Amino acid sequence: MLQRWRLLFSVAFLAWLTLMMAWPTGAQDLAPDARRQWLQLIGLAREAYQAGDYPKGIQLAEQALRLARQRFGNRDPKTLLSLNDLGFLYRSLGRYSEAEPHFREALQIKLDVLGPRHPNTLVSLNNLASLYVSQARYEEAEPLFREALQRRRETLGPRHPDTLLSLNNLGFLYSSLGRYSEAEPLYRETLQGRREVLGLRHPDTLTSLNNLAALYQSRGRYGEAEPLYREALRGSREALGPRHPDTLQSINNLAALYQSQGRYGEGEPLFQEALQGYREVLGPRHPDTLRSLNNLAAIYRSQGRYGDAESLFQEALRGYREVLGPRHPDTMQSLNNLAAHYDAQGRYGEAEPLFREALQGSRAVLGPRHPHTLTSLNNLAGLYWSQGRYGEAEPLFREALRGSREVLGPRHPQTLTTQLNMAGLLVNQNRRADAVRMLRQVELHLLGWIGQELYSTEAGVVRRRMVASQASFQDVVLTLATAEQSGEA
Repeated sequence: MLQRWRLLFSVAFLAWLTLMMAWPTGAQDLAPDARRQWLQLIGLAREAYQAGDYPKGIQLAEQALRLARQRFGNRDPKTLLSLNDLGFLYRSLGRYSEAEPHFREALQIKLDVLGPRHPNTLVSLNNLASLYVSQARYEEAEPLFREALQRRRETLGPRHPDTLLSLNNLGFLYSSLGRYSEAEPLYRETLQGRREVLGLRHPDTLTSLNNLAALYQSRGRYGEAEPLYREALRGSREALGPRHPDTLQSINNLAALYQSQGRYGEGEPLFQEALQGYREVLGPRHPDTLRSLNNLAAIYRSQGRYGDAESLFQEALRGYREVLGPRHPDTMQSLNNLAAHYDAQGRYGEAEPLFREALQGSRAVLGPRHPHTLTSLNNLAGLYWSQGRYGEAEPLFREALRGSREVLGPRHPQTLTTQLNMAGLLVNQNRRADAVRMLRQVELHLLGWIGQELYSTEAGVVRRRMVASQASFQDVVLTLATAEQSGEA
């Protein structure tokens, strides 16, 4: 799940006035009519954005930029504001290659005229870094985020909204890289600051709720995530309306949590609502729309509705390859999803090259210890296991297990799943003593995770399922241990 950095058009005019005051004085404004026309276009673009009508917002912002260049010049503050706004709108539609030159031009002019520590320069620095994250160019983004955060703390203070935005963005970068322990304190500090400074129903506060909830979900802490997702969704519906992209993101996030908990009946209608909204508001090729396609397909697959799922998986993968390219993390996740769909139906010949491509790409782009890479390892190993290729499966399971223990911890659901898969492989190889030892290692961590979720989860269906799974697991361990002691083959 990707964070949407919101363009705060509500403060656009304040930013412009600040920039005007900071800008070196020059010739008097000789085009008052053009200035009024430009302000009107900027205002209409803002209204279109807030209504979720990005294509209209882009059309108006392009007109504003053309007008500003023609009448005020390329280095005028009005032109810079138009460059920034248009870059944000391009990024909001996933048109990253069109956004980058606008952000770069604005940053360079501000560095030349205002210097590296001016608040408006830091806005442009943050915008370019955010774009890099959208393109999975994490190594380029991190030093820019760190620089923007440090300078904002020094010049604006720790509780300024721009400082909190930088905290949030650096936390999101760490979360995208699977560095959850580094992301969590940044998200917590951001949420606390936004509640105090901006209020409980401010859109930025709601974004922070969503981000912290997503982090909890990524760490397998589902019971802690749900109330935050629910609070964020209620606030977004009230403050932004049912079709705003942030509201649709909240709907999608809550549905994804339900899917993780096996609550398919609750998750499916939310995924459908999010997909319909994304198609109407952002269009069929926007990355958020494609992500929603993937999510709905996945919940169909989880219910065994393979015919409903396949066309959605294929549509999402085509769109990702066209919009984001073959090496973007979302594209690789889509590859992995389609491969898992084939695998679930025993279509191993179709699944294997997709699993291999996803694993190769994840290792290259995200690194060998990223959670997505570890998932890809586990999935390819599972495919080999299903085909009886035990010698090829075991080293991949072991690599995935080592990485999951180090990165996610022994109690994380992904770690537990990989360890259970490894135990199953050992059973198939008639290495029951090894399997029993592994299951006994799992038991303490599995029971700890179940206890954690029973404590924090309110949904009765989830609590009952966890109690049942605990009993089933203990039955399996007892059966295998008894068989091993009695010498059964």
